[in-house]
Amino acid sequence: MHLAPFIPTPKQFLAEYREAGMRAAVRYCVAMGFLMLLMFWVPSILSGVTGGLLMHALGLLVALCIVGVLGAIYFMWAPSRDELVRRKNEPYYEGIHVRRITLVDHFFSVSPLRATPPPRAVHR
Repeated sequence: MHLAPFIPTPKQFLAEYREAGMRAAVRYCVAMGFLMLLMFWVPSILSGVTGGLLMHALGLLVALCIVGVLGAIYFMWAPSRDELVRRKNEPYYEGIHVRRITLVDHFFSVSPLRATPPPRAVHR
């Protein structure tokens, strides 16, 4: 059995993949806003069964846009950002830099990993 050597994904590709995930999420948000506007206009234009069916179809499309935004974040943006942040100690090349929000990153990542603090001195 032959195992190929591990070749890390280039940082340039990860940065482009992260940006593509953000672009996809923004497009889904714009489409969702347009569909929500249509949902407000449809009852005044159409009524009865046709309007109801169109409202349900628009509601399903809005739900699919929400799933699309979450999917773009989960499958495209988050893995590439996590990989870039994990490599933060490596030298950057090709001008790629990951801006970290220090307070949020420390709150979520350092607190479960820190060592147990020393016992407190008892003052009597």
